[in-house]
Amino acid sequence: MTVWIIEPQDPLIVRDGRPFHATPGARARSLPFPFPSTTAGGVRTRAGQGEDGLFNVSEENIAAVKKIIVRGPLLVEQNDAGEWKFLVPSPADALVFDEEEENGELCAEVVSGIGIPDTKIERKWLRPLTMPAGANSDKPEDLDYLIGLPNPDSRKPSKNAPAFWHWDKFADWLNNPAAETAPLSAADLGHDGPQPDRRIHVGIDPDKFTSLDGALFATSGLTFWHQSQAEKLTAVNKLALAVDVKNQGKLTIDNGFAPLGGERRLMNWQKKENNTLPVIPPKLIETIENNDGCCRLILLTPAYFKAGWRPDFGKGVELLATAVSNPVVVSGWDFEKRKPKPTKRLAPAGSVYFVKVSGDVEQWVNSRWLRSLSDDDELEKAGFGLTAVGVWDGKAHLLIIKKEENNG
Repeated sequence: MTVWIIEPQDPLIVRDGRPFHATPGARARSLPFPFPSTTAGGVRTRAGQGEDGLFNVSEENIAAVKKIIVRGPLLVEQNDAGEWKFLVPSPADALVFDEEEENGELCAEVVSGIGIPDTKIERKWLRPLTMPAGANSDKPEDLDYLIGLPNPDSRKPSKNAPAFWHWDKFADWLNNPAAETAPLSAADLGHDGPQPDRRIHVGIDPDKFTSLDGALFATSGLTFWHQSQAEKLTAVNKLALAVDVKNQGKLTIDNGFAPLGGERRLMNWQKKENNTLPVIPPKLIETIENNDGCCRLILLTPAYFKAGWRPDFGKGVELLATAVSNPVVVSGWDFEKRKPKPTKRLAPAGSVYFVKVSGDVEQWVNSRWLRSLSDDDELEKAGFGLTAVGVWDGKAHLLIIKKEENNG
């Protein structure tokens, strides 16, 4: 497989499904992060182009590009040494609180002595729970456990929790989610990824070179850089999208500039021959084997399942608990059939499934590590449902319900 870095040179526009027409005050809104179908479509378009730069619409060429398998996209950030480092969506089984000082103020420190506060946070693991006698819940009857904190915490979740985690922090979370992590720097854990870029536009009369009456509209894109330390461009790190491409056959993709997304914004496509997707953390498989096959499966990209939030793992894998937030919705345009694709509801990236694997644990972990899992072959080939595997000791803690005191 070959890893490609897709680096936006302009704000990337990946529109949501809301209509955008030539009407006064129209707004084109962008998704917070591109779906795998966007990058898969870009890869296949690039692979299917002829020497003239136009896509070859022959049946043979269309069949060939549809066989290309894409894994991703994953967010990457360029460090000072010029290396691209991976980030992943924050997992749903992590709950982040702000660390507070004794006086109740938020705990923060100045980053690098330049006046930028960095909030200190506390990260807790949402784990399988059993209910005390006489308590009821609305969990599905065929799931054994709830997900939550054994000891409830009345604090509100932090607004400073990063949307994306650095891979090294995520790998630690896969191997040891129960580790004490307070206080933890929010900046060290990760950041919010691409930031919105909102622009106001006006239509121009080509004859008079003046604005058209009422032709005012707005667009929203994603700026792929991260400014972590100062209001200086020297402190800005580049962000990009990373995808893994397989099964090109005789088709080739060239390095260089090419459009992607709405308004054909330019991207710099770079092949990274020596780069690979992250490997399985050390001792992870051994730990899962020692825990009788109990583990966590975490979605790194949204996934489509016929049963909604629930995957069909097949024989030998038992689903015991899950942490899944609200669904996301995807559609698109089918260039082969010249019509819209059916709208699908997806389990969001970051969803966590607590499972027990029977049989060959090592083989199962290898088959699931950064592989796509979706109940649709086309979506799976496009990169929907990319998964990572983490440890779980197989234990369920008793939920402690604290009774409120009656002060009269």
